Amino acid sequence: MDLFFGRGIKFTPSKDVPSLAGKVVLVTGANNGLGKQSVLDLARYGRPAFIWLAARSPERAAQALADINAQLDLEPNAKDGDRTVIKTVELDLASLASVRAAAQRVTAETPGSRLDILMLNAGIMSTPPGLTADGYEIQFGTNHLGHALLAKLLLPMLLQTAAAHPDVRVVVLSSVGHTQAPKAGGAPGEAGIMFSGLKTEQAALGALPRYGQSKLANLLFARELARRYPAQLRVAAVDPGLASTGLANNLESRALRAVVNSLHFLYPSPADAVRGPLWAATAQPPDVIESGAYYKPLGRKGSDSPYANDELAAKLWEWTENELQAYTL
Repeated sequence: MDLFFGRGIKFTPSKDVPSLAGKVVLVTGANNGLGKQSVLDLARYGRPAFIWLAARSPERAAQALADINAQLDLEPNAKDGDRTVIKTVELDLASLASVRAAAQRVTAETPGSRLDILMLNAGIMSTPPGLTADGYEIQFGTNHLGHALLAKLLLPMLLQTAAAHPDVRVVVLSSVGHTQAPKAGGAPGEAGIMFSGLKTEQAALGALPRYGQSKLANLLFARELARRYPAQLRVAAVDPGLASTGLANNLESRALRAVVNSLHFLYPSPADAVRGPLWAATAQPPDVIESGAYYKPLGRKGSDSPYANDELAAKLWEWTENELQAYTL
């Protein structure tokens, strides 16, 4: 297991997820993989009051919810009155209109207008060139921009919750792939994130550098969000490590896709790989998580990228705010 998780901290969800009684959680990309596992484990071990299961496909979200509830029905305390209420919400991160609609529903329907844990889990990896519904490079638009808008629109709820119930957390899934962000390929002087080409397919960069760019953006977004709200939010960017989640099914390279999928039996299951995100979302005391930090598996702090810096984080934040300024609730 060290091959995938290193020699970091020990965290076993069944033992270490604390009581989340009364709390409200939202998890994106929760119809499968780590998102679905996060919902299951939080409901099983932490038992928050309410979880939003966000996913692009309503049908797959409904199936995931049915699977989760079936597993929760087998728990010894399944009949207790404090069982977590789980609801689905449609969320297509490649459409800013869909993100706004999801945020509007969450804001309107969340009990007590409370949000304690926001897990920005969804993502795509090394896909063929393409654009989002709004004309952004598909991986950057999905992995970063859609999540950034969701966080922006839910920020008032997060801050309101923090004022009454300290220990509000935002967990952003990044990846070791952020170290593959492009060193060049945009305007002169651009590195890490090719801002000048984000409204194109950026086909010439290659699938992996495009993915690395989006995962670097996840890391930088977490860093700057933490800097701007140091007293209210605890934010972490987390690399969950390799996992058998199906994320590689849409790899641009057929040969690489075949190799990766042929070795899937070697990869940790979602139940193993979810430990890092769950640690960041729930570990106690809260200050074991350094807000704004990037964590490798499991709980080991630090990025190996020269682009993981405050200057680029601030530039990305400003660019993102400008792109999203028209989107309000």
